Amino acid sequence: MPNPITFELMVKRIGRLVLGKMTGIYFLVLLAVTILGMYVVPLTWFIYLDIGLILVFVVSITGLIAGFVFSFRTNTTAYNKFLKWVCSIVLVITVLFVFISHHGDRVGSELEQHGVKTKGTIVDKNMRTGRYGPTVYSLTIQFADENEVSEIQTCTTIKSIFDQKQLQQEVPIEYSRRHPGLIRLIGQ
Repeated sequence: MPNPITFELMVKRIGRLVLGKMTGIYFLVLLAVTILGMYVVPLTWFIYLDIGLILVFVVSITGLIAGFVFSFRTNTTAYNKFLKWVCSIVLVITVLFVFISHHGDRVGSELEQHGVKTKGTIVDKNMRTGRYGPTVYSLTIQFADENEVSEIQTCTTIKSIFDQKQLQQEVPIEYSRRHPGLIRLIGQ
């Protein structure tokens, strides 16, 4: 029967975890970027800049986490390099999950506090197939806001709803009074 792995055995195998010269700087910058992305960047940036801003955030978070994890000085064995890669991947997935969850909460909160329900007409359907990503289904909807000003906004949806909807069909929607670009179909 193999010996159970103890903390002392792990320390012996990995070596002492020693902070590198840049570890603190990477951590502070990573913390600052995460806080900026979650609390400081206005919601409208995520609505209107969509995938571009998110890609910049993902690349910067990934780079900072890799820099942070690899700035620790440990034994230079293949096992430790592998362990650092695993730690980096787990941290990236965790931070992105927290960020996406928080962003969804912000959108939901915005619609809950400032949402207006109305009817809109589908004026365009668009299916964008990404080379490396999933297919994005979007509906362009025309509606009148509270002040009777005509708005045309686009919202993404899933394939089954996209297939059910027809051009010129009237659909119930909810949009944000403060950010009319934030729109969702109701009851779908």
